[in-house]
Amino acid sequence: STWGPEHSMEDLEQHTKQLFSAIEQKTKSLSQLQADITKQRKDLDDEKARMYAVMRFSSKIKLDVGGVKYTTSRETLTSIPDSLLASMFSGRFELEQDPVDGSFFIDRDGIPFRHILNYLRDPEHFESPIDPVTFSELVREAKFYCLPGLVEHLELSSMESKILDKEMKTTLFKMFPSGKRQFRLIHDSTRGITAAQFDNPVKAAATPTLTIIRSTAGHVFGAYLHDIFGSGSGWIPGSPENFLFALGNLTKHPLKLLKSGTGSGVHIASCGLHMGNSSTHDLIAFCSHSCDNPAAYTTIAPGYSNIQLVAGTLAGTPGNANYTPDLMEVFSVITS
Repeated sequence: STWGPEHSMEDLEQHTKQLFSAIEQKTKSLSQLQADITKQRKDLDDEKARMYAVMRFSSKIKLDVGGVKYTTSRETLTSIPDSLLASMFSGRFELEQDPVDGSFFIDRDGIPFRHILNYLRDPEHFESPIDPVTFSELVREAKFYCLPGLVEHLELSSMESKILDKEMKTTLFKMFPSGKRQFRLIHDSTRGITAAQFDNPVKAAATPTLTIIRSTAGHVFGAYLHDIFGSGSGWIPGSPENFLFALGNLTKHPLKLLKSGTGSGVHIASCGLHMGNSSTHDLIAFCSHSCDNPAAYTTIAPGYSNIQLVAGTLAGTPGNANYTPDLMEVFSVITS
């Protein structure tokens, strides 16, 4: 503004102080901005240096995993983008190398790590270890290294089924709540189809069980029994985790049926597999073989095809309650 006679020297001095203060604040802001830019440039240079350090070892990287030495490539370690190893060797993190041999140390079990590398090298043809101890260790390590594809592969391979192919296994596993499960075959119909031949191994397992049935018409269906077979007598409501399933029999889409109401849902004592109630059997196996008009398991789980439930729906024989089994398998289900 213009200064005239009406302004005193005091006004001029005050205005001058305000101008100097504003200039000082602006200078500080510019200095801070310059400092921020300098830091960002340094961080960028540091990251470039780390990335260059990683790239120098792209053809060959030495690892020391819990004392076990491995040699691999950066391409292998970063082949699955969201994995822990891909993050470690992306160049975004500073990794300490052994001053003698240049290896990178990872404080994990080194024995199962060879299977981790084999999976990263060729996931399509990876074969799961047969030894149960090694298998269990590998599941643990696959979770640590954030390899969900390997975890799923191990879960699928743990079920030795002659009925289910890989796609069917994947579809069926999605019907279970999240969590790792192991499936161990304890009986199949080649060993006998009578109630007693079913009852004995299932009672001995003392775990939840999964019964899978393939009819002579090629339909695949069955039941998951979360209750421990033989732990009670007669008909009981059963666990809310029990369900019946079909793998695309009629609608060409999978079907999962949950129990409705508070009445009976399963016969837990003996006489083969009986799902339903005392008057209507939603599914019978290893005794007679039938699927009545559903009475207990009538709720279609969310996300599955809505279909009219009649006798034979589960077995893919609508209107005909009876089915003829081609092969039936019973698995012990262990959740870990």
